[in-house]
Amino acid sequence: MAADGSDPRASHIRPGRAPKGGDGAPCAPPPEDAIRFQDLPPAAIAIAQDLGLTQDTWAEALAEQQRDLAVRIDQGSAEHITYYVLQSTGFTRRPPIDPVRMAVSHPSHAPPEVLGRFDDFRKGVHAPDERNRIIRRLWQQLGDRWPPERCFRHTMDFLSARRNAEGRAGDRLYQQRGLATDTLLAQTAVLERAFGTLEGTLDSKPMLLIGPGLDLTRRENFKDNLPLKSYQADWLSSRGPVESMDVRPEVVEFLKNHGQCAFLGDVTRSTRGRSRYGAAFATNVLLYLSDRLLFLAFAVIAAALRPGGYLVHNDQRFAAKVFGESFGLPVISFEAVSMGTRAGVEQVDRAVIHRRTLATKRTR
Repeated sequence: MAADGSDPRASHIRPGRAPKGGDGAPCAPPPEDAIRFQDLPPAAIAIAQDLGLTQDTWAEALAEQQRDLAVRIDQGSAEHITYYVLQSTGFTRRPPIDPVRMAVSHPSHAPPEVLGRFDDFRKGVHAPDERNRIIRRLWQQLGDRWPPERCFRHTMDFLSARRNAEGRAGDRLYQQRGLATDTLLAQTAVLERAFGTLEGTLDSKPMLLIGPGLDLTRRENFKDNLPLKSYQADWLSSRGPVESMDVRPEVVEFLKNHGQCAFLGDVTRSTRGRSRYGAAFATNVLLYLSDRLLFLAFAVIAAALRPGGYLVHNDQRFAAKVFGESFGLPVISFEAVSMGTRAGVEQVDRAVIHRRTLATKRTR
């Protein structure tokens, strides 16, 4: 990603399928199918126990994850609202405020200029566009539990922690961060590399896209004319049938309203059909999961893939390799991917590819 927020690779990326519009998705995926402890293969059971997951603790662990998931979704909404309120020029004549620069000063509370922008947003003077309507709906959903001061403080705390976190501390920060819709055009670079590596061998009917995201707001370089897009969903849909799963309702609604197949789902809990998919993609998703949740995600993905199917992600943890092997999903490729430059420094990601070698265990 370039310093001005543009993607130097954009001209080399084929555009996605044009939106169709309409209220319904062009697919009807199977009902949710929860993964149970009994479904784990022997090699995975040994790891599960080391993570505190047993026959007796399995149900409570999933229930705890659902409670934590609801909290993290609210936190992600608070970030989106704050980034939008501070930077948008569509609802106020006050000058924009750079969230990242403001976080550097470690404000102890929201200053008057921030509260003024929140007040203008609440008044809703200007006719809203689609992005404004989504942000306003998130604000209504948070209600009194997240007043402006709390939204602001939460966002500043994250930005400050992000600025100072390195290595494992940075990993832990994102594993505890709120779940937003964040996505960028540059993320399709991992998909491009994977398709290049797997050319001629990918059975892609259908593909599962986990956490497609929506470019709703950004913590820096946000503009109101930023296209409201789900870049990965567009990119993949130009290459074959795609079913997108996301934990955030507004992402699912957006994709469905733009003619794509999408449904609510949590990759740490259940699949939408065992042995259904020829490939699964989870870019910038697994990074948000603790080791225990990462293990659960591998259990779900392994069950969802057909034998010979592929999993593509960008999580560099050794645990991902170990967990994958325990579910019959060994790593077959680990490649560096250029994401362009930022402030003159090349940004590098990884394309990690696993292949399904074992049939899914299923007990009744």
